[in-house]
Amino acid sequence: MHSLNPTQTRFESLQSPAELLQQARFHWRQGELDQAIAVCQTIINAHTANRSESGAIGAEPEQGIDLAAVYFLIGNAYKQQDNLPQAASSYTQAIAQQPDHVYARFNLGIAQHQQNKTEAAIANFQAAAQLLPDNAKIQFKLGKTLLENEQWRSAISSFEQVIEIDPDFWEAHYNLGICWRKLEQYDRAIACYERVKPLQPDLADLYYSLGNVLLDANQIDEAIATLQHCRRLQPTHAEALGSLGYGFYLNDQLDLALEHYHQAIGLDPNLHLVRTNLGETLLELNRLDQSIAAFEAALAIAPDQAETHVKYAKALLTNGELGRGFTEHEWRWQMANYRLPNWSQPLWQGFELSEHNRSMQSVPTELTNKTLLIWAEPGQFFGDTIHFGRYLPLLATRLPQTRIVLQCHTALVKLLETIAGLEVITAAQLPQLEFNYHLPALSLPHIFQTKINDIPDRVPYLEVPASARSPQLAQVFNASKTNKYKIGIVWASGKRSGTWLNRFYRHKSCPLELFLPLLQLPEVELYSLQVGEDAKQLEPLGLEFIANREGDRSVNLITNLSPYIQDFADTATLIEQLDLVIAVDTAVAHLAGAMGKPTWVLLATDAEWRWLRDRIDCPWYPTMRLFRQTHLGDWQGVFDEILAALAIELGI
Repeated sequence: MHSLNPTQTRFESLQSPAELLQQARFHWRQGELDQAIAVCQTIINAHTANRSESGAIGAEPEQGIDLAAVYFLIGNAYKQQDNLPQAASSYTQAIAQQPDHVYARFNLGIAQHQQNKTEAAIANFQAAAQLLPDNAKIQFKLGKTLLENEQWRSAISSFEQVIEIDPDFWEAHYNLGICWRKLEQYDRAIACYERVKPLQPDLADLYYSLGNVLLDANQIDEAIATLQHCRRLQPTHAEALGSLGYGFYLNDQLDLALEHYHQAIGLDPNLHLVRTNLGETLLELNRLDQSIAAFEAALAIAPDQAETHVKYAKALLTNGELGRGFTEHEWRWQMANYRLPNWSQPLWQGFELSEHNRSMQSVPTELTNKTLLIWAEPGQFFGDTIHFGRYLPLLATRLPQTRIVLQCHTALVKLLETIAGLEVITAAQLPQLEFNYHLPALSLPHIFQTKINDIPDRVPYLEVPASARSPQLAQVFNASKTNKYKIGIVWASGKRSGTWLNRFYRHKSCPLELFLPLLQLPEVELYSLQVGEDAKQLEPLGLEFIANREGDRSVNLITNLSPYIQDFADTATLIEQLDLVIAVDTAVAHLAGAMGKPTWVLLATDAEWRWLRDRIDCPWYPTMRLFRQTHLGDWQGVFDEILAALAIELGI
């Protein structure tokens, strides 16, 4: 039997280029890809030979030869064979022959996209879209590639053009919703998904995506209902079970959250984000060993998942494993929305510590006569800056020949300027600063390799600035002309936007009314250090009011100090004149602790890592006492303890 010559077919007697191209197309349709490529190559070889014989370099192609079509067909055959480099090369040659060959542009973009040459793919999709602007398929592929490349705004433009061409193109509405969610335009994302409902009423993934954006929008009950509908459509949708668990978590239904997380993991053990959320929920339930195990299981699946490392850090820190915890916390710089500044100056790597004697640290020679910038991270809370401010005087002492500059929020500048050996600037002054090295402020404990048994706990490390000691602030307390026990109070942690931060605020804050029984103690005066929107809760009661009466005796007054507070230096001036501060976990508690003022901190069951677990003392602040909920939301039990402890303190 003779082997088949690629050109020996029923078309073998047809010799014109057009007929050979038809022959190649026949092979391609039959799935005979090698034969199709060979016939096309015959056409190209013949054309090349004819040009060589005629010597007509640059002459017009022979009549009847559509070389663009030939190369396009070769590209399609190679593409079907998954030979993407050869396919891309053939499409490129087709475009060289016919620059307006829209489908060669489009298919070249697909081949480049599959080779992860995203920018080149986008350029060819854009060229194809310009050549054929009313083609919804081309516009949609462009939008999808822009979305994958995180060019959200450009992707939105493409999807909107698709919808103009075809209003019922449901995939365009769906992906448009994804883009709006990425831009945190949650209402717009929800509207896009709602538009898909009548077009794809039984699409489980639609309700999964809609449920997630409802979670983002803090519409928790609606999100739970939507995700439950997804489950009805597809009971084995493991990701939806995981999101449903997260919805119950945000709704403080932690047992239901655990149940759904375990169901999701049972369906798909490799859902590392569900395992991460499981670890976070177990941490709030104070099941530290189980929480750490859940995070470690998640990292075994996805070892480079930065968000999991950061949450794992919180579990380790809460467990008192500060060394490992602060090391894990450095993973935050690998998170998608949390990047180091794009500065030319290098990140300072810290001291070299002796394993045997931690007090022996080599002074880094690279910092001699240089400037080191310590900077506040995006989203860094006031309390974090005050808490880690303890390291700044240590740094100034260790680096006597280094100019140390701290960049922080304007409200903290005057207060932190009291630290010797430190210059303090705001973010607005940063562009004018010349510096040699930099370090984020929240990396200071890591740089000092802090362990639980050597926390720098000397207080005070912050003091009242001389410029803040105004006669007006002094007069606030002189007005009462009493020697009663003056207590400053804070009941709310400060409202913030976002689903998680809203929950954070809700858990940490307690009702103002629970402070009122303290006024029954005859030796007590209460002063509100609360600022912001929550300070308005005093207005219905009056700036000075009688909170309760027992017989003929009027109880003491609450004084609202917020009108006197412009920054933390003012707050420090007021705290200095108090006998005690009682506050929820907020920046005022950190400030009072940093000043060495007796401070009682009210903690929810899911208190932050710095307060550890099951302790009434605080290793960071020697003058603090911690009062903890026994179960989530039980502030009444906390205040029962406060009232009893205060009676003992006053000898009543």
